[in-house]
Amino acid sequence: MDSQNTSEQQDVQTLLSISDIDFSWALALAERKHGLSDNISSSNINTELADYWLSRQPFQENTSLFLQRLKTDNLDLESFKFITAESSHDLGKRIPQQPQWLNDLKAAFNKDHSSVKLPSVNPPGMVSGDLLTLIKPLMQQGVEELRSALNRLMPQEDKQGIDLVSCCDQLFEELLSRLAMICGRTLVMELQIARVEQKLQGDSSQERFNDFVARLTDNNVRSALLQDYPVMARLVVETIQRWQESALELFKRLFADWPALQQTFNQGKELGQVCKVKTAEGDSHRGGRTVAILEFSCGMKLVYKPRSVAVEAAFGQLLAWLNDKGFSTPFKSLLSYEAKTHGWVEFAQQQSCQDKSALKRFYRRQGGLLALLYALEANDFHYENLIACGEHPVLVDLETLFHPWLGQENSGGGDANEPPAAALKRTVLATGLLPRRIWTQRGEGEGVDLSGFSEVQDQQTPMPVLDIEHAGTDQMQFTRKVVSFPGANNMPTLKGATIKAQDFSDDIVAGFAELFSLLLSCRDKLLAPSGPLSAFNTAEVRVIFRETRVYASFLMESLHPDFMGNALERDIFFDQLWVASGHRKYLTPLIKSEHESLRRMDIPLFTTRPDSKDVVTDSGEIFKDFFPTSGMSRVRQKIKSLTHTELTRQCWVIQSSLLSADLSNRPACHSHIDLAEHEQPATIEELLDGARDLAGRISELAFRSGGGASWFTWKAVGNSHWDLEPMTPTLYDGLAGVTLFLAYLGQVDDNNAYQELAREALHSAQYLWRNHPDDIQDIGMFSGWSGIIYLLCHLGCIWQDESLFDEAESLVVHISKQLAQDKNQDIVAGAAGAIIALLGLYRFRAKPSILALAEACGRHLQQRAQDTGTGTAWVLEAAGTEPLAGMSHGVAGIAWAMFALSQVSKDNSFADTAKQALLYERNLYCERMSNWPDLRQGKRPETSVQDEGYYYMTGWCHGAPGIGLARLAMFSYREDEQLRDEIQAALKTTLASGFEDNHSLCHGSLGNLDLLLQGGKILNRHELTEQAKKMAKQLLSGKQSSGWVSGYMHNLETPGFMVGLAGMGYQLLRVAYPDRVPSILALELPATDIALTESGSPKGKVCMQPY
Repeated sequence: MDSQNTSEQQDVQTLLSISDIDFSWALALAERKHGLSDNISSSNINTELADYWLSRQPFQENTSLFLQRLKTDNLDLESFKFITAESSHDLGKRIPQQPQWLNDLKAAFNKDHSSVKLPSVNPPGMVSGDLLTLIKPLMQQGVEELRSALNRLMPQEDKQGIDLVSCCDQLFEELLSRLAMICGRTLVMELQIARVEQKLQGDSSQERFNDFVARLTDNNVRSALLQDYPVMARLVVETIQRWQESALELFKRLFADWPALQQTFNQGKELGQVCKVKTAEGDSHRGGRTVAILEFSCGMKLVYKPRSVAVEAAFGQLLAWLNDKGFSTPFKSLLSYEAKTHGWVEFAQQQSCQDKSALKRFYRRQGGLLALLYALEANDFHYENLIACGEHPVLVDLETLFHPWLGQENSGGGDANEPPAAALKRTVLATGLLPRRIWTQRGEGEGVDLSGFSEVQDQQTPMPVLDIEHAGTDQMQFTRKVVSFPGANNMPTLKGATIKAQDFSDDIVAGFAELFSLLLSCRDKLLAPSGPLSAFNTAEVRVIFRETRVYASFLMESLHPDFMGNALERDIFFDQLWVASGHRKYLTPLIKSEHESLRRMDIPLFTTRPDSKDVVTDSGEIFKDFFPTSGMSRVRQKIKSLTHTELTRQCWVIQSSLLSADLSNRPACHSHIDLAEHEQPATIEELLDGARDLAGRISELAFRSGGGASWFTWKAVGNSHWDLEPMTPTLYDGLAGVTLFLAYLGQVDDNNAYQELAREALHSAQYLWRNHPDDIQDIGMFSGWSGIIYLLCHLGCIWQDESLFDEAESLVVHISKQLAQDKNQDIVAGAAGAIIALLGLYRFRAKPSILALAEACGRHLQQRAQDTGTGTAWVLEAAGTEPLAGMSHGVAGIAWAMFALSQVSKDNSFADTAKQALLYERNLYCERMSNWPDLRQGKRPETSVQDEGYYYMTGWCHGAPGIGLARLAMFSYREDEQLRDEIQAALKTTLASGFEDNHSLCHGSLGNLDLLLQGGKILNRHELTEQAKKMAKQLLSGKQSSGWVSGYMHNLETPGFMVGLAGMGYQLLRVAYPDRVPSILALELPATDIALTESGSPKGKVCMQPY
């Protein structure tokens, strides 16, 4: 340390009298109950701290949860209030015995350590080691004691073989880093206080900093700081003690295992001297114990793990078994030595690949490992747990295999109430190997991908992290900033270049499929009682209840100076652990153990055995039958249930995940489609075959569990990324749309399999909207509650199920609650879509309250309408500053909704608003383009056409087809020549340029067919219907070469409705049976023999209506 020489004289001359240090404030709540009387009263005491504690989340307005929290410390509310009001003097009298850490502290400061030279290292990346001058005697005492203990421990004949001083110096770096973390923020704050109060001497910032460091050797300053921050003092002493214990344990085990290590790893030859030892190669668990890497003079490196490595040994045996069974690119496994309480593993060294063939073999092995980890119910295989050893990917931390299923509130997987998202998480994505970005709660920035397959170098942290500025000056301070990740060893390289997994996705999928198929063919032998899985039965494996980064954040933030003066303040902070217990009940019995681990500066650790249902805390406490099934049972069940259909599903997830990681590096593009010239219209059977084909693919991609079914879809996140996410219950690209298609196909095709899958999809959707209603933020037709109500009306008719109308009616309350917050106003997300849905429901349940809410939506739109000078329009929050034209987000859809509302409510003011809106949109019409411009701000789709500074689309969402549909809906009950002219213009543009880009409903060719079908019906123009069938024939024939092309950029396949497979299939049904299958793009009601009785129950015939 830089200050060592300047402070040595003071260390020799003056010893600190530390008898006045008040240790009682360093006691945690659980420790303060000792000696507490049974007859205490909390009356007439200061309850300020207790009241503050109770006012914090999650205990605010949840006293029962707080009582449950107190029970974990064997306290009641009266005792709690008494303890929190107690003075340090009274507490010291009640618990008079001084703790061992305080005795150690006194001993260190009352002894001359001037002969103990500390290693000259600084804590990396945190805070100048000079500030630790405050606790220098403690560090000197710790180093001196460790050196003496090691000297006594080491066999006499080996003392010349190990450099004790060098080993201690290397171990000291870990200690210094941890002490800097503990003391850094507090001492930097004290530095700032001294600067502001002008107590520092010196002409420069550096000189004033040095003056502050010199003050830290002053008896009075030291005593005052340790008195003010007793929690910090205790943490320092106990951290040094644990460092000594873990280091001594490491060498004790090394000497005991030495002969076995030579035999196992070096063919019985001498290992030589220990040249290097590096600890803290992982998280701290069980009293400061960490993974260490030892390097020997023979050139060998070994990894020491302070836990059993039985799981590594069993995994190596399993890899060898799979190699023997014929996997085409044999795996490399690491040698290991198991010693029950700990173990040693061969060091995996990153190496480069020799050529492209080696890269292909590397990624084929990656795919094989992915299949194996998927079968073994693995998780948490992030970038630090994978090493690229030439052409061999090597997994280096296997403690999260056979992970037991936590489920919702600790229920087992596969039950009828399992949330769809949980079922989907049990895919290959759960392993942690595949690309998957981590985001802030608001999805800002670029996110970060820490998966095993991804390069982390130069990625930035998703959240600002603590960092130091102006180190070594009196301006030194902690700030929060986004920082870059350093490089890692998980990526293969060729000639110095890092090679991405996305470039070898075919090899990954091929390796996955090969090993998956190998597991299928060898299933019986694998699952046999004496098969290779049996070696895992009693191995210790880890259970991940919270991500390590969550614990690490708790640890770092708990070291704020505010928490260093009174341990109760730190307890209050740690009680945020209880927040998650509200929706994850299984955490409740574990929080005490988490709290205790964090309090002693450890990352909490929970373990189990693959053959056990128990969970064990890091202190050894056992919770019997914590899990409904053991990890081994889960793995055996999964392997038994593997099928070729499951292989197809998982391969889709792999391909999609790898593609998602690379999209931000590709130019935005939409795929064009092929059209085959045909004069003949598509036949009903051809159209049905196309719909069945699409339904078959949707069925292949379905994740079915416990009576439910769900799918992954794509979500745009951050600035330029797309992530795979479980479907929401909504209509646009969620479960409602898939359900609608499958239900209609089942009815039209009289196929129970489609109907059953539709019911399973509905079951999953119902689970989501019933259990997580707050996740649905919009009220509109395609992204909000209105689409769900609309779906239930259709299903109620198709399945003749009045309970679905009941549920639709029950969901109306959500629109009422969220209407005031609606800033979208449009058909897709806002009040206009709600009007259409409510009017539709009103036709089946003619209750005044439903119509009244629709009218409230109309008034909401009137209040938010803006006078543009050329008519009335609406500015959408997400669309920019210009009011839009168009069906989805623009005036056309809103005006239509207002006309429909006027028609039913008989309130002409709504029609007047609609007429003013049409004036605005008509003023935007471009005669030359026969279209209306897309006025959205920001990036434009590649399919847009630019003319004189304006962009034009030809889709339902923006442009002529959607506006034409809206005009047709108005024309059906309000014939108007200007509407007729606009419909004709829309038809002209759609026929000219509406069948070139993708097959989607939202902005693709199949969606644009709807304008022809609706025009044929409403205008009584049979030739338009025939034209739609001819275009459908061309699209079906062209599909043979281009495949089904989605509405997402890069043709991202999705089962969803408006841009994906379900919508394409639905539209083929609609072309086949335009009188039986209603237009969803025109938001028609079902075509069915159901109408209203006077009481509001369905009976009789209702024709398809546009609202």
